[in-house]
Amino acid sequence: MRKLAEEASLSVNTLYNLWGTREEILRALTLDARERIDARLPSEGRSEDPIAYVRSLVRTSLREMMKEGELFRPMILAWLEGEIQGQRSPVEPLSHSVRMLSVAIRVARDEGIFETPVQPAQVAWQIHHGAQFAAIQWALRRIDDAHFEARALYGLNLALLGLVHEERRPEIRSALKGLERKLRASQPDWSK
Repeated sequence: MRKLAEEASLSVNTLYNLWGTREEILRALTLDARERIDARLPSEGRSEDPIAYVRSLVRTSLREMMKEGELFRPMILAWLEGEIQGQRSPVEPLSHSVRMLSVAIRVARDEGIFETPVQPAQVAWQIHHGAQFAAIQWALRRIDDAHFEARALYGLNLALLGLVHEERRPEIRSALKGLERKLRASQPDWSK
């Protein structure tokens, strides 16, 4: 909040007086950022290739977050801090992606591209949890943008591998191999 107040040329107290509690300010910032990300998400091609569409949704969301890292990093850390203290955040920074992924997965299942008895929302949440952990590491600056994107996309492709029919698996395996190379190249040095 201090940084936000500085950027607005206000004191922290004035910021709270004008905009409300910390939670209300975080909620407003999150919703505004989500609207900007939604405006950039692909809407074309969803029914033509749901796999490419799901990848595009995740990639675009991540890249928009990284472009606005000065907003999203503290937002993710504030959310995490609240969760650790047992305080549910009014807005979980990445939860909107679960709904979008769930719809895309349901469409792919209905079109026969995915074969799974698992509910689309459960698959979407699993993908989300991998991206969420990567986002926390990114917010803490333990991994860079390239590693963040590669790690989140790797989790997505692992989930896709378990969902697709056999004829699409070579494509997914190829994507995984490419992401493994990126992950090795951007592997953080944990000895520091």
